[in-house]
Amino acid sequence: MAWLTFRMAAVALLVGLAAVAGETTVSTSSPCFKDPSDDACADGSSFFPDATVSANMKSLCDRKPFLSGCSILASCTASTLTGKYCMPWSLAASICSAADLATTNEAECVDYIALCRPASVTTKVKQCAEYPMVPNLPSTEVAFNTTVALCGVHEMMECSACTGTKLAAATCPDPFATTAKICVAMPAMKKCDGWWSVICNGTAATDLKVYCTASVSASARLAPSYLAAVLIALVSAYAARS
Repeated sequence: MAWLTFRMAAVALLVGLAAVAGETTVSTSSPCFKDPSDDACADGSSFFPDATVSANMKSLCDRKPFLSGCSILASCTASTLTGKYCMPWSLAASICSAADLATTNEAECVDYIALCRPASVTTKVKQCAEYPMVPNLPSTEVAFNTTVALCGVHEMMECSACTGTKLAAATCPDPFATTAKICVAMPAMKKCDGWWSVICNGTAATDLKVYCTASVSASARLAPSYLAAVLIALVSAYAARS
């Protein structure tokens, strides 16, 4: 036990220096990354400090802002979302969610997954349980498919923020937030009764009000092209009856 504690202290010092230097990946030389079930691994911050966790998540979200968890990070960075879900380990839990296959093999998630979701042992790292992910956060694929479905029914102004049929940062940088904005304004739409309704009527609704209330979210409006098409259809129908 003594050698493990000494080795962890040495690794913590090296990790701290790496974080100050701006590196985004932590050294995995700590034995806790291979076996987080040891009692000596209880305090994850000693070998996987908050600064490194945050740097890893920022690195991933800079590359893939469309990830559902990265929408949470973006809101935290903009201070439109505050509180427990903005804590580094909670953000890592949301971004590296087990349900989100888009992040399973991302380099920035490997260390968090090794500590909090080990394959064959029960982790003793306390931060894993103390800082959970956003409840019912949809996977990136589910969020994107919901946005596409909503915009296929009504062409709203918010739909211009998510175009195309394939998920990409250039064409749909934040499907989670796009769906939320649409559903805030039109909650009766069929696709809004899924994950958005569960989140905004659940225990985390107060913490996540940026995605759930009209006062802090732009209201969805029908796009001018859609309104013009409706008007033309009405005029044509009226002319046909005359």
